[in-house]
Amino acid sequence: MFSKFGRSRPVSNDAAAMFSAIDIKHILNALPPPGHSEDLFSQSLAGESLVSLASAKSNLQKLIDDREHVSIKDLPHLLDIQDISSLVAWADGQPAFSTASNGRPSLPPWIQKTIAIRFFAQARHGFINVYDEERFWSLPAEILEEIVRVYSTSFGRLQETEGYFATPQLVKKTKDSLLQLCREAEAEPAARNLSLSMGQIPREVLHELTSRMQAQSTLQRFEVQFREDGVWFVPVEAIARQSEQKQKTTLADYAQRLSSESHCIITEQGTTATDIVEQLIGGSDSTTDDDSKRTVQLVKHPSTAASDWPSSTILIKQHLLTRNLDIVLAHIPSAVTGLWNTSQPPDSTFTPAVQSLLSPSPSPLLSALLLSTSSQPVREAYTAEHTSLLSRSTISLYTHLQMTLFHPLFLYTAPLNLPEVLSDSTLAEHQQSFLLSHVKDSLLPTVLDISALSLPPPQALRTELSRFATTATGADSLDALLSASRRLGRKTRPSTLPPASTAGDEQERVQRLQARDEAVTTLLARLGRTKRASDVLQQVAWVLLAAVSTEVVALWVSAGRDAGRVVKCFGRFVENVTEDETGFGWKDAARRLEDFRGKVKDGKQSEADVEVVRELARRGWEGRRCRA
Repeated sequence: MFSKFGRSRPVSNDAAAMFSAIDIKHILNALPPPGHSEDLFSQSLAGESLVSLASAKSNLQKLIDDREHVSIKDLPHLLDIQDISSLVAWADGQPAFSTASNGRPSLPPWIQKTIAIRFFAQARHGFINVYDEERFWSLPAEILEEIVRVYSTSFGRLQETEGYFATPQLVKKTKDSLLQLCREAEAEPAARNLSLSMGQIPREVLHELTSRMQAQSTLQRFEVQFREDGVWFVPVEAIARQSEQKQKTTLADYAQRLSSESHCIITEQGTTATDIVEQLIGGSDSTTDDDSKRTVQLVKHPSTAASDWPSSTILIKQHLLTRNLDIVLAHIPSAVTGLWNTSQPPDSTFTPAVQSLLSPSPSPLLSALLLSTSSQPVREAYTAEHTSLLSRSTISLYTHLQMTLFHPLFLYTAPLNLPEVLSDSTLAEHQQSFLLSHVKDSLLPTVLDISALSLPPPQALRTELSRFATTATGADSLDALLSASRRLGRKTRPSTLPPASTAGDEQERVQRLQARDEAVTTLLARLGRTKRASDVLQQVAWVLLAAVSTEVVALWVSAGRDAGRVVKCFGRFVENVTEDETGFGWKDAARRLEDFRGKVKDGKQSEADVEVVRELARRGWEGRRCRA
């Protein structure tokens, strides 16, 4: 301390110090300002004494050694120093310290030094990449690079090559070895795999060092090639001579194959393949009409994946190309049908599976042809065939549904709202219940059996049919079942058909009449084999009701308990019917049917009576009032 230094002035008898606090402040103000390069002292925190900066530096070093991290804002209290700027400026310049100003990695000095020792030691024996060390130390590469930079002043500067560090001595030794290898390759002459000869030196380093050496005159006769297995030195003149001789031999070989086999597969790559193709195609007459003299190159189709396209180049005579296309085109219908029946592709995409099916026999040539632009006629034919199959299978299913579900449902439910039926509320109620059971038990099994269809329906339509089956079998009312049927009709109707016809549309009416006629014809055939009189009565009533109706096209079916009600319903239908040109007496038929019902009820019908009503049904159907 400057305890004995001060101005000459009277001193109090009880003063313990030679200088007062005011004197010390004057002395400090006379010293160089803080931050001066020659600062030796700084004012204490209380401002009553001086602190040696050398002492403060030593104390700071001890603090860091003990704590590893010290906050700058805590330094005034920890070191009893008021202005720490000079001390911080000194710390910024210390390699072992990390401060906000110098941006050095915030790591303990001993860890930094350990990293540096390992890094510089490795750099003496090989090329080391900070990114490899990044994985080893689990530290960002930027921090490692900064450590290398800081410690290079202590351990010796390293040379950086393509991100790899090594000592200048190792770099020079590597260059000398490279030059020696080049001279050996030049003397033989023979290609030399530099990567194999140089051991563990990274390819990036070899690439960079070799690139620098290319400017030397001694290497002008050499070409540096970078292949999959390493960096190669090859004498340029030897390459030229070998390439020229090899190309002549190879060209002659391919020309012979093209002549004898009408195609050749060129395995060479790059410019060598390009030159061969140009000479072979250039040697053919592209203007001639003789396909045997024209040569074409197969080109990858835009939709073909690069990984599927062969790496070789394929040349083919036009006549062989045409013949192969004709073979595939002839095979398309059966192949596409087989594909539809097995895997049923969702669209007409020309997938590898399609291509394999279109190849009658596997061959590299045919496979490449189907992947090339020359396959466009095949692709168009496949698309057309697939579209046709999709349309035909959709129409086939819809026709099946029309005949087994849509038309029968319409025909059976058509009479439900007629006055002749509604006037008997019991019959109307029974018909609703019976029709629901009849459709579930008799119609649905036939509707859902699509095994007999010539083509399997599209998967989406099979899903709709399955959904309908679930809904229909669980329906608790006829209305619910009809709603499910209408939805199925909308979902399965082919888009190629015109909008759904209404009930009054003539085309729809004709189709329903045809469906009715087929059903009644079948019923009449069954009637001839029916033995029980009550069943005969019921079936005759169904035929006559179908024949007499003109307001709607209808079919009839009913429960056995309602046979009498159905006969009476027929009587109500014929009340206002006049005899028509067919000569069939509808009112007389109603009377005869009612008489027969009475006999059946009493059990007094004879075989002759049964045959009479059978004939009545046949004549009534022949005289039906509504025809297709």
